[in-house]
Amino acid sequence: SVGSITKSLRKEPAALPDTLWNLLRGVTPIRTAYEEQIDMFQNANVCECHRTLFAVTIRRALWASMALCGYPTNIQFVHSDNSQIDMVFDMGCRTLKIHDRWLDPGAVHYQSPCRPGMEYALTACGPFFCDHVVEELFAMVQGEMSRISPSVMNHSRRHREIRL
Repeated sequence: SVGSITKSLRKEPAALPDTLWNLLRGVTPIRTAYEEQIDMFQNANVCECHRTLFAVTIRRALWASMALCGYPTNIQFVHSDNSQIDMVFDMGCRTLKIHDRWLDPGAVHYQSPCRPGMEYALTACGPFFCDHVVEELFAMVQGEMSRISPSVMNHSRRHREIRL
């Protein structure tokens, strides 16, 4: 947690006794480092800079996957330099906010390379589509939705019930 405070929040942490922490947390808007990162991510600037074919295709495929499952389909890609957070569902505006690095083929393949033999489809304009990116994002969406609303079933469970 100390590393995330100094690296992500660019602040110097100071330890508080548990009694003081609990007292302050009850009456003032004091947050943990993770809660502060979430708040900063929710208030990050919406990014409209990714207009590549790859970004448009990923965005559309994710939107379609979410629509099929009945999830809220308001999606915003946000730019956050100091966050390792990939996505947050903002209950206030019922919007799923996703880090814009998922729209950059270089960044997304740095942390999550294609499966062997399944390199992303290339066009003259650059990469076109990578199914594993949508799969990973959709799995994160399922986790985020079930965290927000535990009654939301995950996609595989829903398909199992339909087949039975």
